Order: sequence, then structure tokens, then C-alpha cells
Amino acid sequence: MPWFQRDRDTEVAASEPDDSLVADLAALRRYLNRHAERLPAVSVVTAHQIGDVLRAVIDTAGDRPLDAHTAVRLRGFLTDYVPTTVRTFLAADDQVAALQEQLERLLEEATTLLGNARSYDSDAVLTQGRFLATKFSRSDLDL
Repeated sequence: MPWFQRDRDTEVAASEPDDSLVADLAALRRYLNRHAERLPAVSVVTAHQIGDVLRAVIDTAGDRPLDAHTAVRLRGFLTDYVPTTVRTFLAADDQVAALQEQLERLLEEATTLLGNARSYDSDAVLTQGRFLATKFSRSDLDL
């Protein structure tokens, strides 16, 4: 019956990472690789580490959809923060220390974003437990 199939497809789709985020990550990696010869090697490594952390954030969407705040920040990293940092360096071409410092800051923030995405799941479990305890506990009015 087609109406049952549609529900199952929606459930599967909800547990898969957002394809546009995966595409944005792939575009970022291509951009980094295309300009790698003009960047310090340590900065290329750091930028790819940021990509690895962001991929881990995207992968948390396999368990439940990303909350709006995480999705917006993630898209900012992928389409603005990292590419703009690299693009600005390429235009200046002599600020190696500043580039690395900025990329390290972005790596710290991406790691924080991953921690927040993972703690969201833990918080949801605790909230659900409190809800169930409240819902199914005896009322003080019961004798």
C-alpha cells in the first residue's frame, strides 16, 4: 500500500545527513585542494581537520535531524568562515601566521559545535526520562 511506503521513506530520509551539507563540505574540500599549493602545508592540514570535524557534525544527523542553530552554524563554516579565511589569505599572500591562527580558532569552534551536537542527544535522553517519570509517576493527590 503506497501510503505506508511513504511514511517509511520519510523516516529513512530523516535519518540521513542533509545532502546539501555534504555537497557543501565536498565543495570546501575541492576549494582547499585547488589552492593547496599556495597555502602553507600546516594550514592545509588544519583546514582539512576542520572539514573532518564538520563531517562528524553532519553525521550526527543520522540519529536525529540537526537543530536549526547547529545547521545554520554548520552552513556558515562550510560556505563562509573557512572559505573566506582562505580567500583573504590568498589575496594578502603574506600573512601565514594570521591564517594559521584563524584556522586554529575555527577548528576550536568546529570542535565545540560537534560537542554541542553530541550533547544535544544526551540532553534529549535526560529530558525524555524526566518526562516519562513525571507522566507515569503517582500524583501527590492519589491516595
